[in-house]
Amino acid sequence: MREAPREQARLARFESATSRAMVALSLVVIPVYVAQALADDADAWVTRSLSISRLCIQVAMGIDVSIRTYLAPRRAAYLATHKLDLLAAIVPPVRAAREVATLRSILRRPGVARFTAFGLIVISGCALVVYASEHDRDGASIQSVGDAFWWAAVTTTTVGYGDEIPVTGQGRAMAVLLMFLGVALLAVLTAHIAAYFVDDGRESGSTELLNRLDRLDATLALVETQLRQLATADQAPTIGLPRSEDPQ
Repeated sequence: MREAPREQARLARFESATSRAMVALSLVVIPVYVAQALADDADAWVTRSLSISRLCIQVAMGIDVSIRTYLAPRRAAYLATHKLDLLAAIVPPVRAAREVATLRSILRRPGVARFTAFGLIVISGCALVVYASEHDRDGASIQSVGDAFWWAAVTTTTVGYGDEIPVTGQGRAMAVLLMFLGVALLAVLTAHIAAYFVDDGRESGSTELLNRLDRLDATLALVETQLRQLATADQAPTIGLPRSEDPQ
């Protein structure tokens, strides 16, 4: 029973150290599977790269759940409460469902949901305005709603591929608006995501500290009990021992 708090602390440290990498893999795995499903006519090196990426993700998730199960104090109980992780080692896209709670926790932080909703509304509005301004102009590359939303996503994230470019004054005005909005939106979301993981790390550290204090309290109680037993033994009368006679 003494080893359980120590194993629990080791498990908490491992989960804290690998949580960010596993979240990243969980978000990457779905695009990899979708790209592989749509890459039937792609070059051989593309399909091979996607297959290797999928296999690496699957192996990483399997190793992760194996190590966490090994570090758990009660392995059978741990697996029973983490069935989704075990299934994700076989079907990696399932792991993305586990991260929905993480994304919801981030969006529940004060102001994040409203700012994100406002940003999406403005991005969609700019995309539709650009489509209305560009699709019937000669030489314009934005000819469909899909092109407009693609351009809006590329501009907001400041990637700037340059494949879709507005040519009208109104379209360029929307581009300037999205450039500033994209910087602000990414800055706010990045800050809140970082704050979420920092707070999560602090909670893990607090849990480990509490476990150490519990172990220290148990050790002190044991020492106190032993000292009381020694004191009681010293005060107890000796029975069956011969008395030493006083010298004449």
